[in-house]
Amino acid sequence: MNSSRLWTDVLLLLLLATLSLPGCGRRGNTPIAGLVTLENGAPLVNATVTFHGEDQKSYVVKTDADGRYIAMTDSQTQGLPPGKYAVTVHEALGDDIDARPVPNIHPKYTYSDSTDLSLVVADQPLETDFTLAPPKR
Repeated sequence: MNSSRLWTDVLLLLLLATLSLPGCGRRGNTPIAGLVTLENGAPLVNATVTFHGEDQKSYVVKTDADGRYIAMTDSQTQGLPPGKYAVTVHEALGDDIDARPVPNIHPKYTYSDSTDLSLVVADQPLETDFTLAPPKR
């Protein structure tokens, strides 16, 4: 087991323990965490992951330096309410528009009506990884 996976498992256990304490966490949220990678296995660092609910609510998180994310309903509450979600991903391309950075992921992942990434949240914690295809060149 690599150290990133071990760290994630420990964090998920702590999250579950915290949410089970009286008064902690929002009732009904399910812990969701995972990894966002490119097809070549490289992590997608500092990407924006958005969970678009059927109730028209969206929840936005960022991936870390290892491509990991932890779903949050707000800055204080981890997890997502049960339901079906379309998942979109926007990669961080930098601020220099003159540099014309080349995207690493297919543009279909950036729109809720074209993404094929989805998530069904029930009452059990989920470790959900997303592997993204490159753009067609």
